[in-house]
Amino acid sequence: MTKSKQQKTIDDLIKMFDPIESEVIRMMGNQSIFKEIITISQKNPKTSRGNSFWDFFKESYVSLMVSAVCRQIDSDTRSSSLINLLNKLIQADVTMLLTKKWYSSRYHRDNDIMPGFMEGIGEDDFENNFGSKEFVDPDVIRKDITKLIRNTKEIKKYRNKRIAHRDSNDNLVFDVNFNDLDKAIETVRAITSKYYLLLKQGGNDLIPIDQTDWQNMFTIPWIKKGQ
Repeated sequence: MTKSKQQKTIDDLIKMFDPIESEVIRMMGNQSIFKEIITISQKNPKTSRGNSFWDFFKESYVSLMVSAVCRQIDSDTRSSSLINLLNKLIQADVTMLLTKKWYSSRYHRDNDIMPGFMEGIGEDDFENNFGSKEFVDPDVIRKDITKLIRNTKEIKKYRNKRIAHRDSNDNLVFDVNFNDLDKAIETVRAITSKYYLLLKQGGNDLIPIDQTDWQNMFTIPWIKKGQ
C-alpha cells in the first residue's frame, strides 16, 4: 500500500527524531551519574576533591556535555540535531500535515469503553502544547527555536575553545559557567521531550532509570595495600 504524503512525512520526521532522542537520553544519564558521584563524595569527609583526578573528572564531564549540547544546535544540514528538526517542522508544507485530527487519532484504542474519550484527551494535549489551530502553530515552534538558541548561546562559545585553565595557584578554573551548562542541558531535554509528545504521542521526560548497580564499585577498595 502506498503511503500518503502525510504519513511519509511523519515517518521521516520520526526517523530524524530517533537519534536525537537517544542522544538526549544518554546526555541526561551522564548528567545524573556526574551529580550522584559529586553527592557521594560530599557525604564522605575522607574523600578529597582537590587533586588531579577530580580535575580530570570534572573537565571530562564539562567537555562531554558541551559537545552533547552543541550537537543539538548544530545547523549543518548533515547533522541529525534538534535545531534541524525544529527548522524542518516549521516549514509550511510540513507543519500543515501535523494536524490536530491526526494527532488525536493516535490516542484511539479499539477497546475504549467510552468512544472518543481518548481522542478528546489527545485534542487537549495538542492544544496545550502546540496551539489552538487545526495544525501545529508555527509560532510555537518559532518560540522553541528562539528559546533553544538563547539558552545555549553561552555554551556554544566553547565548542572549539578551552573550557578550563589554571590560575596563578595552579588550580583548575572552568571558563564554562555550570549554571549556564545546566540551563542549556535542561532546555535541550525539555524541548526534545515536547516533540517526543508530538511525534510519538506519549510522555517521556528522557531521564533514564539506570538498571545497573554502578554505585557498587564505590563500596570496595580499588587498590589493595601492597600492590
